[in-house]
Amino acid sequence: MCSDSLEQLDIDALVELLLRSQQSRERKALCINIGIDHKRLNFIENTSDQDFFIRLIHYLNETGNNDAICNLCCKELLPIFRNPANTPLLEKIIVKLGCNRPITTLECIPIFRSKNIFLISGIIFVIILTVLGFPVYKQISGNYPNLNCQNIVDKTSKNLSSPTKIKINLPNNVCVEKLQQIQGKVTVQDAKTIWIVVKPLIDSTYYVQEPTNINDGEFKTEIYVGDNNTPPGTEFEIRAFIKPSNKLNKGQKLDNWPDAKLVSDIILIKRK
Repeated sequence: MCSDSLEQLDIDALVELLLRSQQSRERKALCINIGIDHKRLNFIENTSDQDFFIRLIHYLNETGNNDAICNLCCKELLPIFRNPANTPLLEKIIVKLGCNRPITTLECIPIFRSKNIFLISGIIFVIILTVLGFPVYKQISGNYPNLNCQNIVDKTSKNLSSPTKIKINLPNNVCVEKLQQIQGKVTVQDAKTIWIVVKPLIDSTYYVQEPTNINDGEFKTEIYVGDNNTPPGTEFEIRAFIKPSNKLNKGQKLDNWPDAKLVSDIILIKRK
């Protein structure tokens, strides 16, 4: 049976994912995208990112706005954190609130909880499985958490910054070595240095790599993806930053993505 409201564990999970996604950069746009009026929120400004997300989730939960929570989970978070094996609580929330995720789009839409609607949905679901084939559905739905490299099609998140200003071209293969070359392009005239940050999905630490120079709009360097003890198949997020707000140092460990003037999209990779 589905529950209509979030528990504290669910709220904490959503806040953590929102902080990792850096959706606070455009708070008003986030509100518009999930279908709420930002003018009604007296906490949209002059609050920390964590406080904003906590108060936003509590507001949606207390007002019973499950449609907005579904949009938040499915339109904003699910495209970023695509692997259900790494976000079990997100999948649990989607099921709990009755958000239906079509197999082909990785988006969710709120559904009514009447018996007739469930019956119709079940019939449609069976038809989809028949057309696509059951093994295909199992792969997409995350029942195979240890997917190999060839089974991962889209490793790039939706645009979180301006994809035309910082673009990571390598690695272009999902499976990588411990010491991995990374390169890309930058279309910013006064940019001289770029920082790469690596985030393993198995913990909450963000590892700052050695900065590299930008020459003629291009950068190339090597990053460490885990260490000798990292299990094969461990997934990582990598991201590039130009002109960070606070000073960064090689080897520095952070508890979130750093703030910066320019930020690349998140790239998902996996250790061989």
